Amino acid sequence: MLRRLQKKDLKTISIPFNIKSLFETEPNIDIELMDYDYVENAKEEDYISFATKLYATIGKDSHFMLAMYSNEMKDSRLLRKSFSFNLEGYVFSERIENIIVSLNDKYTVFLGLISIKTDEDFKTAVKFLFSGTYDSKNILIYSRESFDKFKIIDLLQNSLEQIKNRYGDIQKINLSMTLMSQYKKDIKVLYPYGGTDFGSFMIFMF
Repeated sequence: MLRRLQKKDLKTISIPFNIKSLFETEPNIDIELMDYDYVENAKEEDYISFATKLYATIGKDSHFMLAMYSNEMKDSRLLRKSFSFNLEGYVFSERIENIIVSLNDKYTVFLGLISIKTDEDFKTAVKFLFSGTYDSKNILIYSRESFDKFKIIDLLQNSLEQIKNRYGDIQKINLSMTLMSQYKKDIKVLYPYGGTDFGSFMIFMF
C-alpha cells in the first residue's frame, strides 16, 4: 500500500540521497512510498509478490517505461558502436533503445529505454530495478496516457546532473530527481531503493 512520505521519515527510515534531496528542496512535494520486507536475500517469490502488489495498486490503465543511464565515458566511435546495457537474464517483449547524450567534446553518457507492454514485462522490470546496488541507476516511469518517446528522452536529458571536481572535470553523472520533478509534468516516476540483501524493496513515487 502506498503511503505519503512525511518529514519525520527522513530520520526514521533509510532514504536514498536523490529522494532526500528532492524532499528537502521541495518540502511540499507529494512523494509516496511502497515497501516490502523479506528475510536475508531476496528470492524470486519476493520479487513476484512485490511486483504483483505494485501493479495492483498503480497498473490499471497505465503505460510503463523502464529507463536507465550509464556512467560517463570517454567518447569514441568504437564506444558508440559497441556499448550495450547489461540485460543478461532479463527478457522483455520490446527491445531496448539506446540514446547517446554528449556531455561535452570528450565525454558521453547512454540512456536506455524499454517499453513495458505485459504483466510479465512489469515483473521483470521490477526485478531488474532491484537487482543491482541498493541505490540503482534505473527508474520506472508511468503515465495514464501513451508516452511521447521524444518527451521522455528530453526529460531524462534535462535531468542529467554533472558533478564536477574543482578543475571543472566531470566526476560522475547523476539522474537528479529534483530536476526530474521540475520537467516531468503529468508523468509519474518510480525510484527504487534496496533489494538483494538489503531486507526490503522500497519504491518512492512522485
